[in-house]
Amino acid sequence: MPVVPASLCPRLALRAARAAAAAARTAAAVARTAAAAAVAVLAAGGLCAPGPAAHANPTPAELSQQLSAASQQLETVIEQYNATQVRLTATQARRDAMTAQLAPLGQAIGALQDQIGQYSAGLYERIGGGPVAALVAAGSPGNLVDELTMLDHLSLVSRRQVAQLHAEQQRYAQEQSALDVVLGQQAAQQADLAAKRTKIETQIAGLRQLRFTLYGGRNPVTPHDRYVPAYQPGPAGVAIRYAYAQLGKPYAWGAAGPDAFDCSGLTMASWGAAGVSLPHSSTLQWAQVAHVSRGQLQPGDLVFYYGNIHHVAIYIGDDKVIHAPTYGQDVEIAPVDTAPIHGYGRP
Repeated sequence: MPVVPASLCPRLALRAARAAAAAARTAAAVARTAAAAAVAVLAAGGLCAPGPAAHANPTPAELSQQLSAASQQLETVIEQYNATQVRLTATQARRDAMTAQLAPLGQAIGALQDQIGQYSAGLYERIGGGPVAALVAAGSPGNLVDELTMLDHLSLVSRRQVAQLHAEQQRYAQEQSALDVVLGQQAAQQADLAAKRTKIETQIAGLRQLRFTLYGGRNPVTPHDRYVPAYQPGPAGVAIRYAYAQLGKPYAWGAAGPDAFDCSGLTMASWGAAGVSLPHSSTLQWAQVAHVSRGQLQPGDLVFYYGNIHHVAIYIGDDKVIHAPTYGQDVEIAPVDTAPIHGYGRP
């Protein structure tokens, strides 16, 4: 290896220092650009309010605040989607039931109309050949009157039955039309939510970039709570054990297992394992369960969060819950007061 003259060493050292400084400035510029791009994506999605928190180079604390706010907005939309999907499915089921009821009504009307036709044909046969022929066929005037009276009565009864069935048919048709209007409204809501979903995907891309910027390319490590719930008998125990078995599985919006969950999907699946049916929506679950106080809280009860009830968890005792927190986080054990509590419910 050639020996560098002593007179050149200071110059080489100066050049090396300048090169290192330039590389550091380039890395910093790239980081600022990434952060600015992430914030810009979220601002376009309506997640970042104008002001100091939205400047080009947010601090780690500001990024954490934006990430938390974005997660809340995303979960709100997710639970709205879940609730709309539950209602849409129920409305479609009601409409299908109406359609099923209309079919036998139409068949009954057709059968009665056939009977009326037969009665009319009988009357025609009796009197079609003239009074004398009808009297001869009947055997006596009394028999003829009886037969004609019976045919006319049967025809009248059948016509009344047809009128009643027609009225019933019209009532079902009106209810079906009303359900069609509701279905149209809910379909419009679904279309709006589909547009929001596209927006959410853009927001998620921004969140990923924020997370990358905040944690230097590494996902934050959250220590797992090693708490093991005490054994509980009955359906509540089944629900808790199911939820506990899902720890570590990822959050996915609209998911109810077996590989991923959102918050209401986890509580629905947990209690579903115990034979209790709950809707896939935190707001609809709140409407269905019996409400209890904090002092009455028992393992297996549900804890509902925020004023608009867009989050729910299952209580496991010792002031702890299991929940699917939000996008980018796995099912975990958390303190019961992990967020503002709306109320408590028992399935």
